[in-house]
Amino acid sequence: MYEVSGSLILVVEHSCSFRSVLCQFLQDKGYAVCEASSGKEAIEVFDRESPKMVLMGAVMPAEDGISNLDACRRIREIDRDEYSPVLIITSVDDDAWVVAAFEAGAADYIVKPIHWLRLEYIIRFKLQDYKTAYAVQASEERFRQLFEDSPLPYQALNEQGCIVDVNAAWLEMMGMETEQVLGKSFGVWPHPIR
Repeated sequence: MYEVSGSLILVVEHSCSFRSVLCQFLQDKGYAVCEASSGKEAIEVFDRESPKMVLMGAVMPAEDGISNLDACRRIREIDRDEYSPVLIITSVDDDAWVVAAFEAGAADYIVKPIHWLRLEYIIRFKLQDYKTAYAVQASEERFRQLFEDSPLPYQALNEQGCIVDVNAAWLEMMGMETEQVLGKSFGVWPHPIR
């Protein structure tokens, strides 16, 4: 289950002292913490630990050619549940950088000097948003499984009354194939019901 309180947060920052301050702040707020000092290490730790959020410094040495934005992209690619936001901490606040960060997959950013209360609430709300998204996806997956596996025939219609989905039991009852019915108006059939 997706938990917000006690969530594991990966802190990626090349400055040992600033990384320590961030980790202590998060631990004081009740979060578990793992750390990385470079983009390369961040990817390895993220893959191994599966944290619920990543706080990443914007300026880091590009170890093995991996910048912070490259690391952000790679984290987004390997994110198992796609609900681990990357929050970038930066002293840069220009439009080109903001666009590049969001295009790399960042969920948000915060500008230094850090307003600690703002950071606390961004973390809390981002984790809550992603918890909700995770719950919605899990619910949709459960519904899809029930829909597909049901021995009862089901169809789904759009606002215009056209069929957008059917299960195997419905197809069997109607004696039709999926491609014969999708997009057709409900009640208009090329074949009679068996």
